[in-house]
Amino acid sequence: MQRKWKIILVVLVLLAAVGFVLSQYLQAPSVEVTRVELTTLKRSFTEEGLVVPQHERTVVSLQTARVQELLVQEGDRVNRGELLAVLDDAEMIYSMEALQAQLGRLEGERMQLEEEPGPAQEESYKIRIAEAEANLSSAASHLERMESLYVERYELGVKEAAERLAAAERNYTRVTQLYQAEIASLVDYEQAQDALSQAENYLAQQEHALQVFIEAEYQQAEELVRQAERNLAQQEKALQVLFESYRPPRGSREVIEAKRKALQAQLDLAQYQLNYYRLSAPISGVVSQVNAREGEITGPQVYLLKLLQEEDLRVETRVLTRDIYDLAPDMPVNLSLELRDKEILFPGKVVEIAPFAEKSFSPLGLEEERVKVTLIPHLPAGVQIAPGYRLDVEFTTEEQHGLLVVPKTALFTYQGEDALLVVENERLHLRTVSTGLETRQEVAILAGLDEGDLVVLDPQRSPADEDSRVSSIVVETEN
Repeated sequence: MQRKWKIILVVLVLLAAVGFVLSQYLQAPSVEVTRVELTTLKRSFTEEGLVVPQHERTVVSLQTARVQELLVQEGDRVNRGELLAVLDDAEMIYSMEALQAQLGRLEGERMQLEEEPGPAQEESYKIRIAEAEANLSSAASHLERMESLYVERYELGVKEAAERLAAAERNYTRVTQLYQAEIASLVDYEQAQDALSQAENYLAQQEHALQVFIEAEYQQAEELVRQAERNLAQQEKALQVLFESYRPPRGSREVIEAKRKALQAQLDLAQYQLNYYRLSAPISGVVSQVNAREGEITGPQVYLLKLLQEEDLRVETRVLTRDIYDLAPDMPVNLSLELRDKEILFPGKVVEIAPFAEKSFSPLGLEEERVKVTLIPHLPAGVQIAPGYRLDVEFTTEEQHGLLVVPKTALFTYQGEDALLVVENERLHLRTVSTGLETRQEVAILAGLDEGDLVVLDPQRSPADEDSRVSSIVVETEN
């Protein structure tokens, strides 16, 4: 009886072992698959865009003068024609008064030609000599003021620019060493490089401004002194001639009239230039930059301030030359504005493609050529942007509908052809396929696959071979 129970126990153990082995043998490994459906596949690329105003104006003084009154500051909104700044016009007023005095003198000379020479005429010549001496004194004083005020100011500007350049060079050398030692970042290196370039440009501007001043205004002031000296000599000579003969030479009236017209033309020009001492807004907009303060000297060399319009904003982006052939005017684009807690998507369209490329550098420091593309954003209600905002711009270059699309990880090469692993009736089957449009992550299957098929996502990691029994785990993929 005891032996019988031992036999039964052995049989049960053997049956349990066989059952365990069979269950292990029959258990199918699991694979991740995706169910292919008809969908849309598009090829696109994204660039960074910058919001810019369509209309921007730089306000520059055509006269070199001191800023007497600055009526706006950054952020102010102004209307077209509104007064922005007033320059010191005292020097121009003095010049106009001198011209009017000379016209009065000529009128006196013309009247004297109608009378017989006498003591009054002699006195007139003496007055002219006095005026010539006064003009010489005024011209000499003006030259002295140019030397003491303007030359010193321009030379100081050159000195400050040279000091700034020296500081930028020292900083650039230091940052370069840190960058080469991988202590400083590429951004720090590029910022130091930009600062050095700006300092070099600023020094060149200051040196050019000094050279222009010396060659134009300062030499003109010297010429005015020489003219005043010659005029004084002429007036003294004229008085001497008067004593020699009281009868004026032939053509005197014509000479006086010619001089009068010349002086009147100079006076009219001075009156016209007087308007340039009051600077008004050329457009309605917002004051974006102010480059001068009251009491400082301004002129054609540097801008006084900038104005920009807040309406009709544009978005500018730079596109690689390899991608530019896929773009065209009126092409729709997708724009995105990243906020702190969400991302706002809205459409836009291409309005202009620059006819030339510009050299730039990638974030890795590689040289590349890019073309400026200008866009019009179509803002949704309640969304506001301003100049200087940065947006992401998505260009869709190709879009096809009704395609069977799989991840690129599902593809592999079999005997020189593209292939997939498909689960049918819980078994793996190999399919050779034909591919079409592809993006960085997905590819369209044109032949060899049917809607609803279960495609293995990563054949390289499949735990089973072809025709093996498997268990499918369907994973949803984003198109």
